[in-house]
Amino acid sequence: MLRPALLLLFFLSACATNNQKRLTLAAASFAGGTAIGAASAPADERKELHAVYWGALLGLGAAVAGNYLFNDETELAMLNKENQRLKAELDLIQTGNKILVDQGKGKFKNPVGETELQGKKAHWKIYQLDRWTKEGPNRLYHQDKMIEITPLGEAP
Repeated sequence: MLRPALLLLFFLSACATNNQKRLTLAAASFAGGTAIGAASAPADERKELHAVYWGALLGLGAAVAGNYLFNDETELAMLNKENQRLKAELDLIQTGNKILVDQGKGKFKNPVGETELQGKKAHWKIYQLDRWTKEGPNRLYHQDKMIEITPLGEAP
């Protein structure tokens, strides 16, 4: 019984993440509490019950403390910041250089005719692009213009 518990404790102590650190702390505290409970049990009472009682109390206390000690928020904030930086780099690579050619407010007039965005006037911008877009394994499109239309109620 003791050998598998020590083996499990040994494998849990090889921590790579905070979750493993929390589990290791709880398991080690449970093992220590079990030893304390068995050693401090009165002679007229069952040692196993005291061992489980002390192990559960110390393991639970260590698990609660581990949630506060090994907090993932700073690591998640760092990963989120890196993710945003990489997204910005990817957007720059995908969009290439876009040059603002014209902008205005009101109804956008395209060569086909007047177009309104859901029946409302809007801010519009025309960008000059030089970008190739792949669609499927055998088709490429060259994009040279982009029109951005936002309703007047939203930020331009």
